[in-house]
Amino acid sequence: MSENGEAISGLDKKIERLREDVANQFSGIRADIKDLTQSLRELIRIDGDMKRQNDALTRIGSQVDDHEERLRAVEKFGLKSEANNEHSSRFQWLWVSAIASIVSGTVVGISVYAFTH
Repeated sequence: MSENGEAISGLDKKIERLREDVANQFSGIRADIKDLTQSLRELIRIDGDMKRQNDALTRIGSQVDDHEERLRAVEKFGLKSEANNEHSSRFQWLWVSAIASIVSGTVVGISVYAFTH
């Protein structure tokens, strides 16, 4: 029995060493899994941030497009109305100066006629 007892004792030691080796390997695997879990959480957080930034850029892009359309409309219609205002203002000054010329010419003509006759 002593041989069997020694054999069993040797087996117990080998099984205990095997358990320790497996526990050490699993502890390394557990640490790796914990690191992977933390990395995945960080990746999910970054992905959410990127989606929010993408949404913000999309909103900003649509606002820029809207402002561009408004500017084009102002350029198209606003400048024409400004040009029309300038032309009407020019015509008003043209009429004023024409009337002033006629009036001053008439006054000068009447004055010359009055002094000569």
